[in-house]
Amino acid sequence: MSGGSYNYLHTHAGGLEDQRGDIEAMAKCLAGLPYAERVAEATRRVMALLDEAEAAAQELADVWKAVEWWDSGDWDENDVREVIEEYRISSAG
Repeated sequence: MSGGSYNYLHTHAGGLEDQRGDIEAMAKCLAGLPYAERVAEATRRVMALLDEAEAAAQELADVWKAVEWWDSGDWDENDVREVIEEYRISSAG
């Protein structure tokens, strides 16, 4: 079997990413309500969390790809070890 054992997780940033525009519109709508300041801010925080999650997922994408390809029989464990070592070095600085 070639790839796909984790549905190509390394290519996806987050589940709500497709709703980013809707979330922004919701935050704007809520911000216009004088009694909804707290929930408007919480909704804007969702956007910030999406940004953080996307950045974290991008940093892990090569590792996820290596594990997925190893688990699918396309790569061996040494390939995974090398990619994880590259991640360790790049994230240490």
